[in-house]
Amino acid sequence: MCTKAQEYLRQLIEIDGDIQNMLAEAQRWRMIAQGSTAGNQMVKINGIEHAMDRVQTSGSQQRMADAVCEYIDIESDIKEELLKLQNKRREIIEVIKLVPYQKRNVLHKRYVQNKSFDEISLLCDKSRSWVTTIHGRALQDVQTILNERERNEQC
Repeated sequence: MCTKAQEYLRQLIEIDGDIQNMLAEAQRWRMIAQGSTAGNQMVKINGIEHAMDRVQTSGSQQRMADAVCEYIDIESDIKEELLKLQNKRREIIEVIKLVPYQKRNVLHKRYVQNKSFDEISLLCDKSRSWVTTIHGRALQDVQTILNERERNEQC
């Protein structure tokens, strides 16, 4: 069963995925606008490799001009959306920072670094059971913080 705290923290994983997708899309349009060829080429964006579509440089000038205009529009939209996602990401990480260190460490590894409980147990040199127990306690702390914020917003 997923708690509100887990749903809140899991947004980090979705946000990171959305950011990666937007950066890949921006890179794709940038390459099209520049008239680069990218067939079967791998491009690394933030440490993740993405396969790029082939772009023909011998296409019509109009198609290239359209691509440049599209790139400019998309780049602007992406920058605006990225700013929103980065702000939300910062907000969630600030909540994690309010939790005591041991619990914060587990939450950070789980939601910011997207590590499994087994990976966390190896990194912390603790048992998986210890990690899941600390994780549960940390989620209770996050839920308390979220409840307090909700109460403050209602006043």
